[in-house]
Amino acid sequence: MDSDLGDMPTRLTRPKTPMLDETICGATVLSFARTILLAAALLAASGCAYLPQNLAYEGPQPRPESLESYYQTDGAYTSFTEELVESSEGIDYRLIEIESTYGPVMLDYYSSGTPNPNLVIVFPILGGNYYIEKHFARYFAEHGLDSLIIRRNSEFKDPERLFEIEEVLRQGVVRDRITLDFLRDALGKTELASFGISRGAINASILAGIDPRLKYNVLVLGGSNLAKLMEKSDQPGLKRYRERAGAKNNISEAELLKYIAETVRTDPAKVAPHIDSRNTLMVLAALDTTVPFRYGMQLRRQIGQPETIFLLADHYTSLLFTQLAHLFLPSREICFFPMDYVETEALGFYRKSFGLGGGGVKKLSFSTVKVPFGVFESIRCMSRSECRHKMLAEQAKTERQYRVRSLPIALSRPTSQGRDQAIVTE
Repeated sequence: MDSDLGDMPTRLTRPKTPMLDETICGATVLSFARTILLAAALLAASGCAYLPQNLAYEGPQPRPESLESYYQTDGAYTSFTEELVESSEGIDYRLIEIESTYGPVMLDYYSSGTPNPNLVIVFPILGGNYYIEKHFARYFAEHGLDSLIIRRNSEFKDPERLFEIEEVLRQGVVRDRITLDFLRDALGKTELASFGISRGAINASILAGIDPRLKYNVLVLGGSNLAKLMEKSDQPGLKRYRERAGAKNNISEAELLKYIAETVRTDPAKVAPHIDSRNTLMVLAALDTTVPFRYGMQLRRQIGQPETIFLLADHYTSLLFTQLAHLFLPSREICFFPMDYVETEALGFYRKSFGLGGGGVKKLSFSTVKVPFGVFESIRCMSRSECRHKMLAEQAKTERQYRVRSLPIALSRPTSQGRDQAIVTE
């Protein structure tokens, strides 16, 4: 059966209306912007805020030669032993003991068995049985990054060694540096990162400031100025230490704190400016009174204002931003809340630093809500002359490099006036 519609076009089109298309495009952009701002608001409401790397940062201060000589290792480790404790789900867990002239060093090593130069070193908190450290070390290993815990030395907490406290701290750094020698020589680990919470973040920042081999650092709930931290912290263990050290050595608390302030050199406050802020991620708790927030911010300024995440929490409720809850559950598989926020941010930072790509969809969603904070920092930075000059200089440098790459090959020959004249060859 014939149809009168047979000669009609099968598709109807409307003439393009530039004004309408531009309106639709603008509405799409505004909708995307509103989505990002809403995500940022939700992140803030959930207890997080973010500051990007200071755009005016020009690099770390050079390390003086005296720093190297003061923390000299005086030779490498003498020997080591290792024991395979567990092998499951593609992860080997080994206990390693290093013997050195500064005493033994115990290591918990989690590896995939595939040789690679990357390693995350987890520095312990002040006390406990390494449950927290093992959680993070295993998490990183399960996500493709070999990790290792350097077990703490208890000499720091001995009240009878108050007047040796600087030597105790110095020797702790020396043992850590000997460990870095071992990791290079015995395990082939040359690309090193740190992860530390609380005291672990303090120790990691000290070692990173002294030894350039510790390149990439995630510092969670850390701080600077050990004397002030010891004075202002409400951590029960530090309170007991002040009382016992004062009683053992027959001095008042004020005299104890004055001695520490005048004597201790192994302190983030002395070495943090040597850390590269561009290779650092900090996580601070706004309500922290254990490592008081103001001293965390002080450490941030000393490093050079690195990328920083702020949690609306205190020292202990910050654990709600991790999946440490599985330690208190009968099965790890049923732990789906809280979200592994700190772990994901740290993992994404390490993967980017090691050149291993992004951190997956979860990391991308976290990164998206940071966009408004980054835009605000760029606007704020551009309003300051020194930052504006630095950004413009970087832009000019990039443009010069692009022009050089775009030029054809040029040979030079002297002209009669003695100057070079370019001969362009295609």
